[in-house]
Amino acid sequence: MKTRLPSLTAKRGDVVSASGEGIGRADVYELYLTNAGQDAKVAMVEQSENLIQFRVLASVKAGRWALMIHMESASVARLFEQPVEVTVE
Repeated sequence: MKTRLPSLTAKRGDVVSASGEGIGRADVYELYLTNAGQDAKVAMVEQSENLIQFRVLASVKAGRWALMIHMESASVARLFEQPVEVTVE
């Protein structure tokens, strides 16, 4: 699993796209934005093996956030923080 998201700025309510490999419905269960002390779940609006589009919810506070993926597997669920950032205004 690998994702790419150019460093970007988004507003609450915006739809953001992240591309990568192994990020289809069978692999990614939930998606979050995370900073050093908080996690904010985002709403996935489109998902394929190479693309996830998600909406930045109104509850997300302004600031710099990293993307965190909740992977679902047969044996264990895992959270992976990705080396990509979104600045929410």
